[in-house]
Order: sequence, then C-alpha cells, then structure tokens
Amino acid sequence: MGKFFCKAALITLTFSLPVSANDCLINKYQAYTQAQKKWQQQLTQLIVKQSPGNQDEALILRDEQLVAINRNALAVQLLLIKQADRVKVDKPVNRWLDLTHSERASLAKANQDYQKLTLRQAELNKAKAGFDFTKLRAALKDKVMPSTSYRTLYGNFRAEVDKINQIQCFNSLVKEEGTAQ
Repeated sequence: MGKFFCKAALITLTFSLPVSANDCLINKYQAYTQAQKKWQQQLTQLIVKQSPGNQDEALILRDEQLVAINRNALAVQLLLIKQADRVKVDKPVNRWLDLTHSERASLAKANQDYQKLTLRQAELNKAKAGFDFTKLRAALKDKVMPSTSYRTLYGNFRAEVDKINQIQCFNSLVKEEGTAQ
C-alpha cells in the first residue's frame, strides 16, 4: 500500500508541476521502464514458481532484460537531450527506439554509463551461452503461458503500458508546423 501511494504521489507530483515537453517525455519513458522492470521481476518469479528446475536460466534472462531496459532508458534520456529526432515519440513507448549498432556504439563512446551497460549486457550474453534453454522454452509453452497467473500478469502489464501511452506531453501551447494551435 505504501509503495503504491508513493508511486501515485510521485506521478501526480511529476505531472502536476510545470515541466517541459522533454521532461514529460523522459518521465513517460521512465514510467515505461518501471513497468518493464516490474514485469520482468514478476514473470521471473512466476517461471521459478511453476518450473523451479529452470531457475538459473530464468534468472540470467531476467538479468539480461533488466540491463537492456536500463540501457534503453539511458539512451532515450540522452537522445531526447541531444538528438530528439532519433526518439519516435509519436509511436507507443515500446517503439520509441530503433537504433542501429553504430548508433548504439556512438552512445557508448559518448557516455560512460551507457558504455558500462553495454559491456554488462555483452557479459550476460556470453554467460547465456553456457545454458540450455530447451527446458525453459518448453516450460513457458506448456506451463507458464497457458496459466491464469501468466494471463493476469501479462494483462496487468499491458494495461499499465496502455495507461503510460495515454500520457500526453504536448499541450495546446506547443507549436506545430510553425503556428500555435
């Protein structure tokens, strides 16, 4: 209850204060980042509960996804500040980024934190090579995904993302094609 109240208060404060459209976009993507992290944590817990023999595989996949989520969040923040046209804010938040390998390399070269996340993701990719995911894929297909728990969890995630996609960061004061609306 307290955790929910704090998040609700933060969201209310974030969007009631006058903020620039750029700040709003960063906050919107941060909300998406938090939803993704929550989804990854809850999904991993469900997998481990329903298929305990796949715990190691589920944990490494979760860790890899969490690093990717953080890396994408940082990319959005950096790009909105320096190259806003590279972030497709007219699309749903899950489609804001479509970076090439060279664009990701440029971000890593320009930002030490992004570089660290890139290196960590590469380490986790290497570590994944030591796992056989055949049993995990079968468990996902046969046990986890058909379960009511999974459908509820996924439905809650989709509803949260849909709510985030409804956040409007441009108001009537924003100019469009050179004229005020």
